[in-house]
Amino acid sequence: MDDSADSTSENGPFAKLSLRGGAEVPDPAPAASDVGTLLCATRMRLGKDLQQIASLLHIRYNYLVAIEDGRFEDLPGQAYALGFVRAYAEHLGLDGDEIVRRYKDENAGLRRKASLDFPVPTPESGVPSGALLAVAVVMGMVVYGVWYSFAGADRRAADLIQEVPDRLANLLGTDRPADRPVAATAPGPGVAVA
Repeated sequence: MDDSADSTSENGPFAKLSLRGGAEVPDPAPAASDVGTLLCATRMRLGKDLQQIASLLHIRYNYLVAIEDGRFEDLPGQAYALGFVRAYAEHLGLDGDEIVRRYKDENAGLRRKASLDFPVPTPESGVPSGALLAVAVVMGMVVYGVWYSFAGADRRAADLIQEVPDRLANLLGTDRPADRPVAATAPGPGVAVA
């Protein structure tokens, strides 16, 4: 029985935890079952603040929280997840390659479906849609109405003014205003006469 217990601890997921440089350290979380828990336990053992690590590594804080919680599906992609896990592990003094290998073993079944959104061209049509045609007709009618009201304004004003009756024209003088000669005006002082 002791042999099986020893083999379980030796072959357990975190039995051979080593620092860079080859020095082996005891597993900080022997009951740990995933990479995130191992990283969290190591960080806490070292007394490091996750917010400061996020700032130092230029990895968003919520991504490091997702790694520690084992929510790898919240990371932006597999390549990013591997890089984040490796950088975080190496920052904590762990063997980054070993932690990434363990991460891959744990998440072998986790295959995210790539979401590809390709732009779809709009269908071309030779005839404009009914709404566009209706708007164009209404705009045309408005433009025509404005033009008609301004173009016909001069004519209507002239039609409203009647010609001066003869009996009233006699009171003004014998000549009608249109029949009077226009007086020639003398040129101004700055105008040369030829």
